[in-house]
Amino acid sequence: MSFTRPYELFLRVFEPLAAHPRWQGGGTDANRDRIESALREDADQRLLVLPPAPMPPATPSMRMLLPASQTSDGIDRVWPVQQDVLSWSAIRELEESVPTSLLDPLVPRSVRREASMERMDWLRREDGDLMYTQVSCWRVPFQWWLAFDETVDQVIEEEQDDGSVRIRVRAEIMSASARADWARDVLAATTPSDGPAAVAAEFAEWLDSFDFNSILELDLGGMSAYHWESDMRHRLEDSLDALADSDVERATEAFAAYMHTVDTQRLGARVN
Repeated sequence: MSFTRPYELFLRVFEPLAAHPRWQGGGTDANRDRIESALREDADQRLLVLPPAPMPPATPSMRMLLPASQTSDGIDRVWPVQQDVLSWSAIRELEESVPTSLLDPLVPRSVRREASMERMDWLRREDGDLMYTQVSCWRVPFQWWLAFDETVDQVIEEEQDDGSVRIRVRAEIMSASARADWARDVLAATTPSDGPAAVAAEFAEWLDSFDFNSILELDLGGMSAYHWESDMRHRLEDSLDALADSDVERATEAFAAYMHTVDTQRLGARVN
């Protein structure tokens, strides 16, 4: 029995299987629980050994299938797990934000050197450095909400064994990209260029990297009830609408309410 990690939230891109002939067959699996359990068990094993092994093994053939039966257009789509790729990105972020004296015990220099070499090999093998996943802990980054509209997108609610509900929201990537582009333009016209506007622009660029028939999925995991019952996404939407209408007072009020909830969530994450 693996340890659960309810605080993990995922933004996944499922690309059409037909766009990747080399992905046909292999480790493609429609059983989401089986894949997630395997990843948790691997993480447990690496944490329990001494010294801990921070780098996950490569998973080039492990892919989650989003079958045509779960979509409205009859297209099979896949999401590549990319655990090793995600770990390289995490290490780079740690190197930029954590002092070396603290980083070395967590991720030794030898491990970081190996990760860097593996990443370079991956870049040589692949056509670009496309990552199909964004991961967050405890909180939903504001830019993720920019891509979704719950009145239009598919909202999946699944009851779990413990009685809780897991929520996933799926959007066609063309629609998600258009929403993110609009938010980027509003922020670029009304806020400093090095703030939320820059984050929104980077996010919009990431969305534009994928096949136009892709599906973007927000998986709220074990934090589903907490985030879905919150009014954060509505406050953010109100703030953007007000900025687009040049209503500074309403935008400021809505954004202040949004940030109050963000601060509360940050405190909750630190406590845990």
